[in-house]
Amino acid sequence: MKSKPSPSYKLPPSFQVLPEWIERTNDSTLLTLALNHPQNSSLVKSLIVSKLSSLSQPDQPEKVVIGNTEKETGNSFMKAQQFPEAIMHYTYSLIYNPKESTTYCNRALAYTRQSNFQKGVYDCTNAIYLNNKYTKAYYRRAICYSNLKKYQNALDDLLYLCDTNNSTKEI
Repeated sequence: MKSKPSPSYKLPPSFQVLPEWIERTNDSTLLTLALNHPQNSSLVKSLIVSKLSSLSQPDQPEKVVIGNTEKETGNSFMKAQQFPEAIMHYTYSLIYNPKESTTYCNRALAYTRQSNFQKGVYDCTNAIYLNNKYTKAYYRRAICYSNLKKYQNALDDLLYLCDTNNSTKEI
């Protein structure tokens, strides 16, 4: 029994000119491309980076509100165990509020629930970069490292947690 070949998606020639394309593209289009067409992921990632750099300061109240709304929507999908949808909303939240460490950590948990531990490590590392005292991010990263059989890295994160005077209630 043959499986259906996945459709090959190529950007139209008019979209190959990145600066013009970015100006006419909204954020949801970039997310759709990233999530539905992984073969274009490097192009889409560069477009998202360009889009992020073109956004106004992330501390602008309207951008923070949009980011927080998307994060809360992601949290709702997490509670319903709809992980791909949660990841999408967390990603959208990070476009508007890229300095929110808890959103990275929440998305890391969603990736972990999908057994995508490498992406979980990446997001936890981003959360730690933004807030180096974020104990939950260290704990979740240790879990990801352990599942990737990177036991020394997992142990390092757990030892850090033991050495800090932070409350473990956050974990």
